[in-house]
Amino acid sequence: AAVAALLIGVFFQRRRAAATAAVSSADTARGLRSFAPAPLVTEPESGPVPDDPLSRRAAGLYDHWMRVVRSLYAPAPEPPKNIFEAADPLLKETSAFLEEGQDPLTRLLASRMVPGDLASHVTRTVFMAIMSAAEAGMSAVQQQGMVFAALLHDLAVVPRAGDGWEAAGPEVGRLSSGLVRKLPSLPPSLSAMVEAMLVSMDEHSQAMWQNVPRDQVVEPFARLLREIDRFDKVAQKQKTRIVRRITRQAA
Repeated sequence: AAVAALLIGVFFQRRRAAATAAVSSADTARGLRSFAPAPLVTEPESGPVPDDPLSRRAAGLYDHWMRVVRSLYAPAPEPPKNIFEAADPLLKETSAFLEEGQDPLTRLLASRMVPGDLASHVTRTVFMAIMSAAEAGMSAVQQQGMVFAALLHDLAVVPRAGDGWEAAGPEVGRLSSGLVRKLPSLPPSLSAMVEAMLVSMDEHSQAMWQNVPRDQVVEPFARLLREIDRFDKVAQKQKTRIVRRITRQAA
């Protein structure tokens, strides 16, 4: 987990020197255009997360987010009615924790990687969205939109059996966008922003009538979310290969 923690830390910290407190869409977009994840290498977990107050608090936040994600992604005839009420206070609590807890949270994310588990992937994507939004100097409204987009971005792959969701590309955000309005508790303005971000996650050419046009205002945020999603999916696949290789060597 040490290498994974280091690289996840690099993902968030490599642009820290250039990050500003800008809150306008234009300034934030300029910062996001050069934000990209570091090259990725992972190794299997090598020990428990340190047992100290900040690490325990980070673990509690992670477990709370995991419960929200599992309730949202569980196959059911009706959508959950209180996702916004559950997730929005948790977003504020997690954001406030970053000032003193980003390092233990980064170590925790490295240790909680579960290859093939959709809930783990979505939860880690949410945390990386929160941390990236803070690094990029997004406003509270922009951060809220990006984090809820991260929370909802894989809804369209819930019906897929096993680990088939891992093969989905960034177009899954566009496919998931139509499900956002089915969540009864999301404010209309947030729902519209999330839908626009999910549509803009699709990296394929939009110069054709068959595609939904991108929202230029949210596209920089969607591009960053797309890179976070890809980063974690590649990490999970690499860890799966490493674990399988070690298992074969030990046999």
